[in-house]
Amino acid sequence: MKAFGLNNRKPGLPEQKLMDKWFKEYGFSRELVLEACSRTITAIHNPSFQYADKILSDWKAAGVKGMADVEALDAKRTAGKEVGGPSGGKRPSLQEENKAASPQGNRTRKGAPNQFHNFEQRDTDYDALMLKQVREWVGQQS
Repeated sequence: MKAFGLNNRKPGLPEQKLMDKWFKEYGFSRELVLEACSRTITAIHNPSFQYADKILSDWKAAGVKGMADVEALDAKRTAGKEVGGPSGGKRPSLQEENKAASPQGNRTRKGAPNQFHNFEQRDTDYDALMLKQVREWVGQQS
């Protein structure tokens, strides 16, 4: 709980079940669980037991037993990114998916249409309208 910055409460039942799974079923050390919690906070800036569970489940599937194995996986992932291009064989990010799905792509030029400028701007001259209205009023009073 302290690793997630949750010092003011005890874990709920679902959170306790996840922690039991990490320590008893997976057999991970406190150091590995704390590393997964740290990576969770770094990645999503929010305490999430589900995110940490995904990290630890992936580590279990990869056969991780200690921090040396985690570092080896990190090195392998980094090498894969360098060889495999920007995505390194991983699933594209949400921004990359949106860019690919959008017919315009990701426009960054000033004045380019985006979700906030997808309509015709009004070019009404309110001063001219008021002047016209005042002239009509003056013409009616004479």
